[in-house]
Amino acid sequence: MDDVLRAIILGFVQGTTEFLPISSSGHLMLFPWVLGWDQQSLAFDVALHVGTLLAVLAYYHRDFARLAAAFLAGVRERRFNGETDRMMSLMVIVGTVPAGVLGFLFESRIEEVNERPAVIGGFLIFTGVLLVAAQFGRGQRKAEALSTRDAIFIGFGQALALIPGISRAGATITAGIFRGLRPDEAARFSFLLSVPIIIGAATSQAFRLGGEAQDGLGPVAIVAGVITAAVSAFIAIHLLLKLMASRRISLFAYYCFAMGGFILVLAWFR
Repeated sequence: MDDVLRAIILGFVQGTTEFLPISSSGHLMLFPWVLGWDQQSLAFDVALHVGTLLAVLAYYHRDFARLAAAFLAGVRERRFNGETDRMMSLMVIVGTVPAGVLGFLFESRIEEVNERPAVIGGFLIFTGVLLVAAQFGRGQRKAEALSTRDAIFIGFGQALALIPGISRAGATITAGIFRGLRPDEAARFSFLLSVPIIIGAATSQAFRLGGEAQDGLGPVAIVAGVITAAVSAFIAIHLLLKLMASRRISLFAYYCFAMGGFILVLAWFR
């Protein structure tokens, strides 16, 4: 298959699944396996993360500009309590800590899962269970009302999604709903929380580039993949927020059940 077309397909998969609750890491491992492709290079993985990062920064550029300014003001004045934006920026950082720490400690163990498609299929089904459970949430809180305990709880949901097949968006949104957030507010906080973890993942992979041979896609294909990932991720964010406002997250649960079951059957026969 033409490298550019392959890059566009993988960019679409990454961009769409990064913010929809159906596991981007699981899909990026499963698509090459199902289609018989070689796994993409580390450089391409980094590039796709950059594409999705650009999408969420573009969609929430006002929020990030406001929160960044509030955080710097809080650090300068050594005061966060009583200021909504300052507390919100702090909660994003607090919520990032569990995944950052656990990802650092168990990176090699997590990577072993990537070589076991049946396990990824099983965790996709688990993601579906999480999304079904989220349907029972009836919270009405906004993300600005989150406490440190709430942020840590949601952060552990994000840490759970380090395992390929468990959706980061699905786990964090479900955790937010369990802590009393409105579904659309849980999704908004999930998107804000994604930025530090995407930057961390891309940085970690970039540091490993120097020690690994990169024989994957060429520069034109990589650019095509990045653009596709950015555009599809932007659309995915908008779509999910619309669906969350109408509490229709169960649609993604059905998809996870179907895809997970398909992978388990395929792994059995292979």
